[in-house]
Amino acid sequence: MIVKKFKQFFMLFLVMFSSQASAQSLLSDVEVQAAISAAIEASPMPQQIDEVTVLESMKLFGVRGLQYNYKLGLTKTDLGGDAALALVVQTMKNQTINGFCNNPAMGWYKTNFIELNYVYFDKDYVPLMEFRVTPNDC
Repeated sequence: MIVKKFKQFFMLFLVMFSSQASAQSLLSDVEVQAAISAAIEASPMPQQIDEVTVLESMKLFGVRGLQYNYKLGLTKTDLGGDAALALVVQTMKNQTINGFCNNPAMGWYKTNFIELNYVYFDKDYVPLMEFRVTPNDC
């Protein structure tokens, strides 16, 4: 059930923070950072995604990246401990890659080689999981 909820909100954000792909040359690092910064500034934070997930913030990541920082209303124990958490992380990453690679709305990110980093904290702000997605994953 939790995995299904994660899939729903990932698809929402993949679509929400994307532009339609168009034939264009690769943007410079400065242009990419300006576009990402504009998207961050236009996004009200925090955003309640579902009953257990809040998008706390977004920030520039590396040279050509965007980082999403989430807080879950759960702990590692609530998710089933280390073994279950590893499965949740892998499932979420696979679903995110699938959305990133197959959603036409993600064209701008792929065309401009944007790296997305996802960071999750538990309800006490203890780091829970982190993974990255890039066009190389497609």
